[in-house]
Amino acid sequence: MSALPIAPFEDDRLIGSVIEVTPVSVRANLPLASKTEGLVLHGSYFGAGEVGEFVCVECGKTAILGRINQVKLPEKDRLTVEPQLGKRQPSHPIGTIQLLCSISVSTGEVTPGITDFPRVGSAVYSAHPDLLSRIAEFAKLKNPDNLILILATLAKDQTTLVKLTPEKLFGRHIAILGATGGGKSWTIARIIESLNGTKAKVILLDATGEYHTARSAVKHVHLGAAQPPGTTEEVVVPYRRLSIHDLIAMFRPSPQAQAPKLRAAMKTLKLLELDKNLGVSGTFVKANKPKKAFMDSLKVHSAAVDAEDANFDIAKLALQIDYECCQLGQADTWGNVVGNDQSYCSSLTGRISSMISSPEFACIFKPGKTKSLFDVLDDFLSDSANRVFRISLRTCLETSNASQKQMCEGDMDHGFG
Repeated sequence: MSALPIAPFEDDRLIGSVIEVTPVSVRANLPLASKTEGLVLHGSYFGAGEVGEFVCVECGKTAILGRINQVKLPEKDRLTVEPQLGKRQPSHPIGTIQLLCSISVSTGEVTPGITDFPRVGSAVYSAHPDLLSRIAEFAKLKNPDNLILILATLAKDQTTLVKLTPEKLFGRHIAILGATGGGKSWTIARIIESLNGTKAKVILLDATGEYHTARSAVKHVHLGAAQPPGTTEEVVVPYRRLSIHDLIAMFRPSPQAQAPKLRAAMKTLKLLELDKNLGVSGTFVKANKPKKAFMDSLKVHSAAVDAEDANFDIAKLALQIDYECCQLGQADTWGNVVGNDQSYCSSLTGRISSMISSPEFACIFKPGKTKSLFDVLDDFLSDSANRVFRISLRTCLETSNASQKQMCEGDMDHGFG
């Protein structure tokens, strides 16, 4: 293991001292933070107390890497930054530093979390860019065969590259956040481009179609009938390939009144799919009907009915929910229709009917003979030529927005706007 490229505790980079210690952060005096601009040392810029600046907190043989996330003045000093007779008065800024990881000064070992905590009075130093680069590349140093992804540069030092191993980047949940135009899409494209030299496979859900120009080792598919920009293959997501949980999440039943009826209706329709002798026209009326034939068939097919697949005729679902709204009755027959239950479920049945007939969900509920997304994805995973599988959702969103606009215009025509 190589030692650190530069000492973390360099006198010229001293910017303050610790005055309070907690399990996740420290507070420190940052006397240089009141300067109007940062400092430059040997051609390297450091903020000397700026928000966002990385720092090293002294802790014996360990350097604790932290980041300044707040700088403020004590209440008694808040007016000292106001110009008086052309002079700024002395002030005493205080900063809050989030503690990130520990670095052994002797071996250069980087340890996630905090192994030892600093004491009050410990010195705080601005972290040198070479040290930050060394910390980011630590996984590479432990295993020289690891691939390194070059993602960006430090905000205040364009010469220092931010490098990570794929394991460090994808071994946890990550989010890329920022304002419109802040570079989120560029960052994603840069990550994907960095993976081109590996055996990695990337599945890219493209909500707006902005990645349609990607060409290198990319398989393009789209959901929805309209052709988005670029050459893509239309695919569908047949609802029968989804699970019961997926459909429940889509239909959003209320947990008390609607969800039990929805689950019961799905199980009934699954049973009808297995036993064609039950029911009429693909549904099963329960109110005041004998239970024997239904229960006997359910015993035979119980394992398949209880499975989480969605193998049933979804066009019959809304009607079957109505048929489930009856009393349990006696042991051998169901009871009368319960009107209140049907009223409680009316919003659910209306939502289901609307969704399965709407154009934006046709790729799920009316897939036709178009190739399934799951089958195309299986082909991609076994295909050595393509590394990126891009799924464009642009046409789905455009169709959905157009439908919502038509609904709003219809409401306004009827005086509901």
